[in-house]
Formats: sequence, structure tokens, C-alpha cells
Amino acid sequence: GAKLFIYASMSNTTWPEYGGLINVGGDIHVYSNSTIYPWAHSTSGGIVQIRAKNLTVYGSINADSGGWRWEWGNAGYRPDTNPKGGAGYYRGGGGYGGNGGYVHDTVEYEKGLAWGSSNLPALPGAGGGGYGGKGGGLIRVVADGDIRLYGTLTANGQNAGYQYTGGGSGGAIYLDCRRFLGYGGSLQAKGGSHGSVNGAGGGGGRIAIWRIGRLSGGIITCNVDGNADWTGIYAGQTGTFCYCDAPDPESAVLLLVR
Repeated sequence: GAKLFIYASMSNTTWPEYGGLINVGGDIHVYSNSTIYPWAHSTSGGIVQIRAKNLTVYGSINADSGGWRWEWGNAGYRPDTNPKGGAGYYRGGGGYGGNGGYVHDTVEYEKGLAWGSSNLPALPGAGGGGYGGKGGGLIRVVADGDIRLYGTLTANGQNAGYQYTGGGSGGAIYLDCRRFLGYGGSLQAKGGSHGSVNGAGGGGGRIAIWRIGRLSGGIITCNVDGNADWTGIYAGQTGTFCYCDAPDPESAVLLLVR
């Protein structure tokens, strides 16, 4: 039942800087019913980084609604109709791995745009329009050894709570390790849903896993879905997910040339 909350400061102007750090020389074990909450700064996008030798998660790391607030995103505040990065405007959903949703074809400009890198997501998700949902946060873990997942890592966008507002985009999960293992675990960076009427859902987020050893040991599910608008037609787009092969430092070759 333990809970650890860490809030990023307004740092983070250049990747891979961070506004909050959990740095453990040994191992981190998150047991069942226990949770780490890494929350990004809601207007600057400052992130939290977790470093350890090995990470094992039976409980959860939860960055749901832990990203930019409404109408804020990677291009700052969006106070008008011109598309500016991922933030939604008025009824539009936030965008990140996929574009945010919009309510009908004449107001497509209200959607937040897809942005960022599919294999190196470095910032949290963008907010929806019109006092809508916050974007999902960023779960960024760098492990010297293994990451073992039996629980959940979630960075989902927040649902919009009112009419004429948009859902936040999904956030991001970035894992860098030697081996990624586990069984029955779940990775999520889904877009948040629209307000009750005349609102749009957020786009899906981004998940990237860098590892030297291939995934093994069982099935781990992944979800980066966007969320529908209130008509179900102009929904937020699906985000991105990728496994990336990191070079093995122990297999490097040094050539001495005379």
C-alpha cells in the first residue's frame, strides 16, 4: 500500500534534462498495491527520471493525468485557433503520438497535433482544449540491468469533465535497460475522453523500449489508443509503440590503427 509522489520542477529546457530525479544505486522493487507517481510540471513540461540498477514492478508506476494542463503543450500555451504543437483548443483533444480529435470537419483546427519522436519520447502529453483534460505524464526509467514488469505502467490522458472541452493526449513511457522481462504486465498511454457533448478525445501517446536482450518470459500488453469525439467520427488518432535494439557495450570492438 505504499505510495511515492515526486513532482518535477520547471527545469527541462533541453532533453534529456529533468526536473525531478529518483536515483537508486541498487534495485527498486514496487510491490503489489504500491505505486510510484512521477508527475511532470503542468506548464513547463519538466519531467521526472528514475534511475536504478534493476527495476521490478508488481504494483504500478502511474503517470495518468501527470502531463501538461489544458491548452498547454510542447509549444506552450495555445490561446487561439492556430495549430501550435500538441495542445488542443476549445473542444479539441490534445495530440502527441497521434493527432487529437475534433468535433466536426469545419473545426479541424481545434485538434492538437502529433509531435515528438516515436523512439525517444522525452516530454509528457499535451492538454485538451477549453479547460479540458491534462495530458498523460512521462514514465522515464534508465536501468543498468533488467526491467521486470508484472504490474502496470500507465501514462493515460485525463478525461474532459465538462461540455465543450477536449480530452488530454496520452503521455509517454520510455524504458532503457539491458533486458526487458515480465509476464502479465501492461503498458498504457491512452488518450482521454471528451466532455459530455461537443467535445473531442485526445490522441494516443508514445511508448518506446530500448533493450539489449529481447522481450521474453510472457505476454505484456500495450495500449496507445486515441479516444473518440462525442459523435464517434473525428476521434483522436492512435499513438506509437516501438521496441528498439540498443547496442551491447560488452560486444564492442576497439581497433588500434597505426
